[in-house]
Amino acid sequence: MRFNYLIILCILVSVHIVVAPLPEEEIVYPNSQVDLPSDFRGTARFPDGGRATHQGRTYALQAGGAVSVNEDGSTQLEGASEVTTETGTRARNVPRATIRPEQEHYEEAERIERPSEELVLEEVRNADVAAPGGDMQAERAARAKIGEVVAFDAEGVSKRNGILRIAKASRIEIRDGILTQVVQFQGSGIQFHVGAARDVLNGCVLLKNVWDSDFTVTDKELKIEPGKGVAFNIADCRFAQSTFTAFSDKSKVVISKTRNRRYEITEGKLECHSASGKETIEANNAARIDYGSDCFSWAVSKLNCNSR
Repeated sequence: MRFNYLIILCILVSVHIVVAPLPEEEIVYPNSQVDLPSDFRGTARFPDGGRATHQGRTYALQAGGAVSVNEDGSTQLEGASEVTTETGTRARNVPRATIRPEQEHYEEAERIERPSEELVLEEVRNADVAAPGGDMQAERAARAKIGEVVAFDAEGVSKRNGILRIAKASRIEIRDGILTQVVQFQGSGIQFHVGAARDVLNGCVLLKNVWDSDFTVTDKELKIEPGKGVAFNIADCRFAQSTFTAFSDKSKVVISKTRNRRYEITEGKLECHSASGKETIEANNAARIDYGSDCFSWAVSKLNCNSR
């Protein structure tokens, strides 16, 4: 009977040893530069600050900062003053981040940049940056530069499948121009859609209170394709004041960015406002219009138009 008790006791002890969790490895380093082994798992802590490299990444740690490498290979950072990853991403002043080969997540950062993709995010919160050529998103950024588009006080910034979207921004800079108080921007610096914008300035052409419109920017002209029923005010390069109203979803207005002040309208109404009154051209199809010293001088070509 005593022999049986010993067997049961040995079995219980062996079971306890198998299920006991292994302690996480934590190494404390003085102020120094450390090259962590590629198979390192655990936490490297730097009470006085320091620099660590691991699998092609470099981390500069503030006092009390740490690098934790998990079993799945992901790396968690605390208190990093600088981060450089194998994807070419550079980040500055990062309180917390999770780095994976396929994606990097930054809870906050003073600056994140990837020069190869013309990506810069400043004072950013909750940003995900994928491997080069992949998607990115940020909850908000004080300044976001993606290609030739620069947004300020931006919220809901994302780039998926090569398409840039900005849910909201106080200002967006495009080629030769600026948009203010923008909602639902999508596109690039030369072709884009806006859900709404208080101002669209391109070259010397200023549009006011624009909504639901597509834009194409060239060196010589600005093309706007608004949705049905959209109307907005225009001030051109010689300060003529006009209003365009779209008759359909195929409506279009093309405005010259030179001082000759030529307009081309399709399925819409163009009203010119001057000290002497108002002139209107309605194009059920298309019209090309030159402005004179006081509103319309003459129509170069008119197709199914009404003028008054």
